Amino acid sequence: MLELEILLYDGTRMRVGPTTQGEFEAKIASGGREGEIYRRLSSLRTKYEKLIRERYAKIPRRVSGYNLDELLPDANGNFNLAKALVGTESTCVTVLEAKVKLVEGQLSRALVVLGYTDIFEAADHTPEVIPFGPIGLEGFDSVTTRNILKKGLLQGEYLPLLPEGGGWLLVEFGGNDAAEAAEKARTFLRTVEGRNGVSSRIILSPQEQKKVWLIRESGLGANSYVPGDDPSWEGWEDSAVAPEKLGSYLRDLQKLYDKYDYKAALYGHFGHGCVHNRVNFDLATAAGVKKWRAFMEDATDLCVRYGGSLSGEHGDGQARASICRKCSARTWCRRFENSRRFGIPKEK
Repeated sequence: MLELEILLYDGTRMRVGPTTQGEFEAKIASGGREGEIYRRLSSLRTKYEKLIRERYAKIPRRVSGYNLDELLPDANGNFNLAKALVGTESTCVTVLEAKVKLVEGQLSRALVVLGYTDIFEAADHTPEVIPFGPIGLEGFDSVTTRNILKKGLLQGEYLPLLPEGGGWLLVEFGGNDAAEAAEKARTFLRTVEGRNGVSSRIILSPQEQKKVWLIRESGLGANSYVPGDDPSWEGWEDSAVAPEKLGSYLRDLQKLYDKYDYKAALYGHFGHGCVHNRVNFDLATAAGVKKWRAFMEDATDLCVRYGGSLSGEHGDGQARASICRKCSARTWCRRFENSRRFGIPKEK
């Protein structure tokens, strides 16, 4: 995010973006509504800078709460208010216009599919894959493939393209041409060939690549409303941790599902440590809702212990409202930044 054109609730219109320390001080000195906003932001970051630096998770996916760390000066002493406003879900401003940085796409692709005993071992291997620079790194489990079969999705030459396993990583490489992409894939593949418990396949055909990606993209549809199974729901949909902690986190998350007698599919953006799932919560009875709330409390505590984010993609919204405590200043709204860590008095 580079710049935002924003509208405040009182009708104030502002353009926010990269700001040097000198420009920041000049905005405060100019007074008026804009000067007041920058003055209060300066006060906020001065008061909580130490705690923000200590407590905010430095992970690839962190959408939950407010990005107060973006108020801190960067290495050059500058900051960007636009980045701090991203993900505030209209609780601070209405965005009228956004200026973003585009990334040039690598249209030639090569895909390496890795099969593991289970999704946990696939997650364990994720941090070793990242240094090879894949442009895509996704994971999914055998619950997803089972449900694809059970629902009669993707018939024919789809699932047979996967190597043997109970959990898979899709590792995609890009290049300026097909030869460059293929060489990156082969270089990576040489590091995993022969490893115990890992099967592999390199896919260079664009048509076959599309079929394999459709397996992963079917995660939501395949795991929703499966015939003969209890209905499954979002709710703990996209928690995220550092990729190097993903394997351990998933194992502990599975233990939590087992504790509550829940069943879930695990899939997601493993390169960013972001996990999607559909869980058979009972949201139709009072006892089921009570059980769901207890699970959400425990799942929140688990994610926080791993230094993660309750939401790595979709934001907090109403789905996580029950585990959100908004302070009177509306400066943050999740346990990761709550009164236990910041010493903010509880609302009366």
